[in-house]
Parts: sequence; structure tokens; C-alpha cells
Amino acid sequence: SSDLYTPHAYYGMSPGRGLSARLYDAIERVLGRVGTTINVSHDEARFAMRSLGVASKRRRIIPNPVECRRFSPPTARERAVARESFQIPAGRVVVGFASRWSRQKDPDTAYRLFERALAHDDRLHLLHLCKRTTRADAGAFAAESDLMNRITFVDYSEDVRPFFHASDVFLMTSRYEAGWPFVLIEALACGLPAVVTECIGMSDVGMSGLSACAAFPVGDVAAGADGLRMACSAWV
Repeated sequence: SSDLYTPHAYYGMSPGRGLSARLYDAIERVLGRVGTTINVSHDEARFAMRSLGVASKRRRIIPNPVECRRFSPPTARERAVARESFQIPAGRVVVGFASRWSRQKDPDTAYRLFERALAHDDRLHLLHLCKRTTRADAGAFAAESDLMNRITFVDYSEDVRPFFHASDVFLMTSRYEAGWPFVLIEALACGLPAVVTECIGMSDVGMSGLSACAAFPVGDVAAGADGLRMACSAWV
């Protein structure tokens, strides 16, 4: 049998590489030579090959899966119950966003583009799935931008389906990912249109053929806000 290594997004894939990235590259370069590496996207596999020198015979690409029997579009009743449980005001268009407060997930861009989109569409409401420790950072930004009455925080739980059921659109602003993350494919399985960054790990999202997916460049607040407004007007 062979030892398996799954990087879950190489640290070195992050834009703006520094000393930490070089250190992680050195460690993962060694790991790539002693076992079989499981990559979840062609972007991640290309990084393994070009930057870390991981041989093709030691790489396998296995995209993240989704359990469609569990994650599926909600019934009208499931949607109503979920929105009531989160106390979403009637008439709001709910933007689902799942993120810790980290450079990789770039929630600052998410909040800024939401603020910009809200100025053009006052129906919008942000539903942020996150750890309680994230709320201090997110809450400070929301208070400064006078968005507190437009944001609802949701705790992580074993069953996250109510979060998807309560949402109308899914937003993702990552700077890099290993591949299409579970939270995105679960949102798509639940029937949500998506507004996402074409980041490394997801460079193929704009060419995926999804009819209800708007892709925008990493960190581009204006393009992300335009994508969100388009999603809310065209697909909701």
C-alpha cells in the first residue's frame, strides 16, 4: 500500500508568496516524493508538478464530491422554515456567504461588494455562515459600514442545509482554493445561482457551462458587485 497525502490547497498557491510559502513548498516537495498525492483539481495538480516537482506517477486527481440525496433544492416549506429560523425579514433577497475571517477566503472583498450591490438593490441581505470568533472582525466592518441590520450570522453546525435553503444566491470570494470547495458544490446542488472568483483552483469555473454562475477576478469589488446584482435580477 502507498501513503496518501491530500494538501487541501497548497499554501504556496496563495497570491503574494513569502517566506512561509517557501517553507511549506519545501515540506510538501518532500511529501510529494514519499507517497501518493491526491489533488482535487487540475490547478492544484499543475502546481504540484510545476512548483513542487511531484511526478505524475505520484499524483491522482479526485474532485470533491457532493451527496445529492442530502443536498438538493428545498421545498417551499423547507425554505420558509429556514428563513424563519434565521429571522430573515420578508421580501429580502438572501446572499449566502460561508467563510472564516482569513486572507484566503477574503471576506473583506465579500463585505465591500455586498455593500456596493446593496446601494443598487435594497432587497439584499447577507447570511454569513461562520465561527463565532469570526463575528468580531465581521461585526466591526458591518458596524463601520452601517450594515448590521442587513447581516445575519449563522453558526456552523452538523447540518448546514438550512443555511443553503434560506439563501437565494451563493457568494464566494476566495483568493485560492484546492479545487471547487464542498461549500460551493453543495450550494449548487441546492439549486443556488453562484457568484464566485476565478481564483487558482477554480480557474475553470467560468468555462464550466453553468448557466447560473457569474465569475469575477479575485479582489475585484466592482466586478463582484455587478455579478451579484446580475444574479439577483436575472436568477432570483
